[in-house]
Amino acid sequence: MNRTTIPAFTLIELLVVISIIALLIALLMPALSIARESGRRAVCMSNLRQIGIATEMYKQENNQFIPPCIVREGALDQESWDGFIQPFINANAPRPERPGYEAGASFDVVDAFICPSDQVPRQRSAEDSRKGAAVRSYSRVLHNSVFYPDLWVHFFISPAKVEDITNNNSKVAYISEWHAWFNWRRNNWPGNFVDENSYENGWATIGPPQETAPRVLDHEQGGQNFLFYDTHVQWFAVKRAMHGQHWPVPKDNRRRPGGRPGGRRR
Repeated sequence: MNRTTIPAFTLIELLVVISIIALLIALLMPALSIARESGRRAVCMSNLRQIGIATEMYKQENNQFIPPCIVREGALDQESWDGFIQPFINANAPRPERPGYEAGASFDVVDAFICPSDQVPRQRSAEDSRKGAAVRSYSRVLHNSVFYPDLWVHFFISPAKVEDITNNNSKVAYISEWHAWFNWRRNNWPGNFVDENSYENGWATIGPPQETAPRVLDHEQGGQNFLFYDTHVQWFAVKRAMHGQHWPVPKDNRRRPGGRPGGRRR
């Protein structure tokens, strides 16, 4: 009686095939990770463009003023810059009661205010929870709080026109990413703003957990997006971080009370 022989893999052949598959997976995983992060970066850039367009719409209704970083500071109904422009992103959001100074209370989670790469866990106190704080991945860019404290305070609490801040809308940043445990909506500083000092040095005194510098690690590949006053969005990698020309400085470059002479640090 003839018996049919069925071809089969030997153990060595199976091990070789498994090894090849494992090698291919190992080669593909970094590429897939980069592709996913590129997609998240693109969504983040789209979010910032929405914020830029919403700010322009807000300006048109408010005599060309942009909102302050915060109003009613310390109160349970304090409001931050994103609450002012939310009605121009979400039509159902409440409109400011007093244009340029008071925004409607906003407790909502708004996708345009959250970068998909932001995986930093937030820590809220009981008071912050009562305020309805929701995650926010972006912060306003202000003057250096060490060099120009008077300008920093002014633009932190007061509405302003862009020409009061800069004559070069395409060079000076307006909004920065900041994926930090203390950055949530309706929060007081430091989550509401970024300046050159905090960008370079982090917030070592804020914690726990403490944030270390340089603060250009908001995405997996290292880097972050910035929105400029002309509404264009630019990516800055770690090796090509924000240059001095992109930070707001005094327009007249004079000595400021409580600060140091104008000009950039070297």
